[in-house]
Amino acid sequence: MFQVPNLPSPSQLRVLEAIKLEGEGDVSRLATSLAMTESGVRQQIATLVSVEATADRRGRPGRDRLVYSVSLKGEALFPDLAAQDLASLVQYIRDRAPGLVEEWLEGRIADAVTSDQAGAPDDLPGRLAHVARRARARGMYVLPLETDETGAAFRVAHCPMLALARAFPLTCEYERRALERSLPGFELELVETRISGAPHCLFRAAASPA
Repeated sequence: MFQVPNLPSPSQLRVLEAIKLEGEGDVSRLATSLAMTESGVRQQIATLVSVEATADRRGRPGRDRLVYSVSLKGEALFPDLAAQDLASLVQYIRDRAPGLVEEWLEGRIADAVTSDQAGAPDDLPGRLAHVARRARARGMYVLPLETDETGAAFRVAHCPMLALARAFPLTCEYERRALERSLPGFELELVETRISGAPHCLFRAAASPA
């Protein structure tokens, strides 16, 4: 099931931002920068899933000092324009070298789907479930809906190429073609897309005409 990370409270966000600005920090250092008590900082960190702690002894006797830094999950809470910059770069290349982006994109998606279907069973429900598990490892959430031997429906709740697709809608068609190749004997239709305002992308597979 797709999980939405727990969002920090305003107090937790203050602590998280302080750690981000410092790069890392222990309770004492954070308490000073935030004008909070050390017990108050500890209380916020105790339930904050967006930080990670490492022990730092540095030759001192006694218990290790814990140093906190922002975890990968925490980094997701800070604005990141990398995807938009990538889309802008792709458009720049496309304008100056027609056809090159299309060639790269088709190969990139095809390679990912080919990897996803490696070792998949022959039956449609099993194959689709296998592809969904493999796709999740690269950040794509494929959720099978009604599925039997004659057809299937599935939706994509999170697509790592969404920002690129918004700038370059043909991305969705290349994705559809690649997914269709992973389902031999079936034709795949892209019914709804997030770039057109739908809450998710919806695909339907039907057996190819004999």
